[in-house]
Amino acid sequence: MSRRLISVAGSPKLATVGLAWLFGLVLAATFYQLGHSIHETTLRFFHSWLIFAGPMPLPAGRLVYAVLGVNLIVSVLTRIPLRWSKVGLFIIHTGLILLVIGGLTHRFSRSESVLVLAEGESDSYSYDLRQWELVVGRAGEERYPLDSLPSEIQGKSVVVAEHLPDTEDGPTFSPRVILQVDGETIPLSGGDRGPTATSSGILLRLEPSRYPMPAEIRLEEFTAEFFEGTATPKAFTSRVRVIQGDVERLAVISMNEPLRLRDYTIYQLSYDTSGERDISVFQVVRNPIRWVTYVVSLLISGGLLVHLVIRVVEVRRRRSV
Repeated sequence: MSRRLISVAGSPKLATVGLAWLFGLVLAATFYQLGHSIHETTLRFFHSWLIFAGPMPLPAGRLVYAVLGVNLIVSVLTRIPLRWSKVGLFIIHTGLILLVIGGLTHRFSRSESVLVLAEGESDSYSYDLRQWELVVGRAGEERYPLDSLPSEIQGKSVVVAEHLPDTEDGPTFSPRVILQVDGETIPLSGGDRGPTATSSGILLRLEPSRYPMPAEIRLEEFTAEFFEGTATPKAFTSRVRVIQGDVERLAVISMNEPLRLRDYTIYQLSYDTSGERDISVFQVVRNPIRWVTYVVSLLISGGLLVHLVIRVVEVRRRRSV
């Protein structure tokens, strides 16, 4: 029974079915995205274990990655002989296993947020418009996730009494909650322009979760080029000043030219030129394991090269005999 299970787990047919199913998920996600956001589509098809077609559960991306990972590991251990002539194949499969592991851990290691700056403004934080926090104090000295409020805030007991349906605020959704602060009922909405004060003087408001960046970014100038006679942008570019302690430098972020800072990549996402000052919108992506992609590329390329060299040497040796 165990041999049969191992044979099935390392079967090339299982790998073929897994890759075909993954292709089907990509195709289905492409059509699903026509009426839904990229974030919702990614979570549904690739960052979940199961996807439901009506009442029927079907494998989603994370489950397919896990199956392919097991298939690769079993194939390496059982189907590739332990000989020097197969070293290249071992290296290739090791790279593929790292690729699958990277796909499984991608959801937990990678974070995406936005940075919105008007010309002349700067910030050292990016903001997640899908996650919100309770901010206490006028300057936002204390921030607490809504799902894990402490039992006391500034000496007052605070609990979330009720979560109300979110309201749509442009491309994002603003949360609404009712807090109980020492028995006092305080309604809060993510769309409120200013803080709400309790009877004891505590200032409360909801804001998107923020993440510190490795540098302060100041928008010096934004420019946009349009196709002649249309409002369709041909290119838009932001000149920014990157401030890291006492070191400052100028950088350009455009549609095809992101800015990289350590584990962070800052992309030009959108803009708004309808106000007094032009506004530039950036997407901030933090991926501490992005090095895995480069390692995988080197392993697969190196494995193919080693396998090719070994095959050439073997062919020449046979001809010389």
